[in-house]
Amino acid sequence: MVFLPAMSFTGNSVKETASESPQTSDTIAWTPNGTVVCNFTQGQNELRMISDGAGGAIITWRDWRSASNYDIYAQRIDSNGNNATGWPGNGTAICTDVAQQRYPELVSDGSGGAIIVWQDWRGAQDVYAQRINSTGGVEWTTNGIAVCSAAQSQSKPTLVSDGAGGAIITWNDWRSASTYDIYAQRINSTGDIVAGWTPNGVLITNITNDQDSPKITSDGAGGAIISWQDRRDQGSTEYDVYAQKINSTGVTQWTANGTLICNALNWQDYAKIISDGAGGAIITWHDSRNPDLDIYAQRVNSTGFTQWTANGTLICNATGNQGSSQMITDGLGGAIIVWEDLRGVDRDIYAQKINSAGITQWTTNGTAICTADQDQGNPEIVSDGAGGAIITYENDTGTENDVYAQKINSAGAVQWGTNGIPISTAPNDQTSPDIASDGAGGAIIAWDDERVPGENDIYAQRIADLDDPLLTHNPGDASLAFVYTGYSISWRATDANPENYTIELIGTCIVAGPTAWMSGIDITYNIPDGMAAGIYVYNITIVDANGNSISDSVSLTVSPPASNGDPPADTPPGIPGFDLMILSIISTISVIILLQKNRKKQL
Repeated sequence: MVFLPAMSFTGNSVKETASESPQTSDTIAWTPNGTVVCNFTQGQNELRMISDGAGGAIITWRDWRSASNYDIYAQRIDSNGNNATGWPGNGTAICTDVAQQRYPELVSDGSGGAIIVWQDWRGAQDVYAQRINSTGGVEWTTNGIAVCSAAQSQSKPTLVSDGAGGAIITWNDWRSASTYDIYAQRINSTGDIVAGWTPNGVLITNITNDQDSPKITSDGAGGAIISWQDRRDQGSTEYDVYAQKINSTGVTQWTANGTLICNALNWQDYAKIISDGAGGAIITWHDSRNPDLDIYAQRVNSTGFTQWTANGTLICNATGNQGSSQMITDGLGGAIIVWEDLRGVDRDIYAQKINSAGITQWTTNGTAICTADQDQGNPEIVSDGAGGAIITYENDTGTENDVYAQKINSAGAVQWGTNGIPISTAPNDQTSPDIASDGAGGAIIAWDDERVPGENDIYAQRIADLDDPLLTHNPGDASLAFVYTGYSISWRATDANPENYTIELIGTCIVAGPTAWMSGIDITYNIPDGMAAGIYVYNITIVDANGNSISDSVSLTVSPPASNGDPPADTPPGIPGFDLMILSIISTISVIILLQKNRKKQL
């Protein structure tokens, strides 16, 4: 019997990905150049956006429709680009108090709505918040609740979900009237301060000189980790980067006034922070320890100890300045960082991936996202759900600004052409894009839009995941001896939204599936033993959650039994010269027997 080893086809790519460039019509899901979110008279800008958890998005902005002061509005759009049920055209009023309201930020409330926070001038400068539900109804006090109304001013609030329908908010605080400090507050789903948290906020740091520009991420346990730029050691000349963890009951966990992240020579500022998925955080910042502005990053664990190179791991130190960095998790304890880059004549967009151990994964000093003529700036980034990212940015044509996007996969290969695809090239300027996942491997992008002269409106576009899954196999077709056993075929597919697969024996029936599959994990089918001689074609169809699919076939030829006097197929294969050797042995034995008989006769 001939024994064949089990084989796995997992090498050569059927569909090349590194150079694939989908056409714009294959990715743009809504009206060309964008769907109107708000085009009320006067102007709307300073937009921020999150996913609504159902394929759409919630967008908030400052609004000048009153023509007397800035207010805060919000809108929810569904996966088709329409206003969600219950949300009026041009947005729901979040705060229309007679004072100014600016700098809105928002997080999901976990129920299809959002918690929105902003800087409010109804006092000196205070921090207010409002919750809006999934159908556009405000949940808390009209015009919002006071998160902090302490003396002097509180500014530039930002927030993170507390994982329980509420939020943790942090801000710059001038209540000392001498230096900026950092405070934080937790509010629950009903807008009340959570037990243990001090009214007007818990102190994060008030050490000597200014601490400002806080950023915040979840600690995964109902608390938060906050980073900021800090002048405690540099007086009024330079900044360093510090961080602090606060638990769910409002108690700081690390060194009083924060753990040092970086105090290298010169300036470190504009810190950004994300969770590392293990109770700690990854922080990136702009760094001038070298002649130009560079990008560095550091990981801090759940107990406040830095994990990578002291004073940070280098992300990019190319010639010229790098700045305006943004960051997302790579889903594996590392991060993908994007930034503006002046290594060339104009501003370009570059990105880098760093793993959980602090080792950069892509091209040294970053992979080019867009290096088109003129300037590109203000990048924003979101995960593609498959270890890569979708990045949006402004693109200067020389006469106006447009909005573009680029996708980069987990290996650092750009997916939408060399310099990305246009999201909006409407007349005049489109600027300040923001981006949120559509939950299906694509993204929703919103931006400030001046296509109507004298107006500043809000538009949005969805980039749908219309890419088929990627499928690999190797070596392909195969021939089997008539009698075989233990043979298998394996395929491997990758996609951000795997759904199911079926395997068909062409001309007969479905032999496997529909069965769920996982991106990057082998799908193995065991060929039944003892099939009759013939040609068998196995076809697999891979489908993702968005209905995109790809098929591949493997042909197996089972050879017929041997003929023309050869040994049967289930006989062990002949050994070259074996028959002659047997005849020789038999002849020798016969000669010996004859010789012995002759000796006996002679005796």
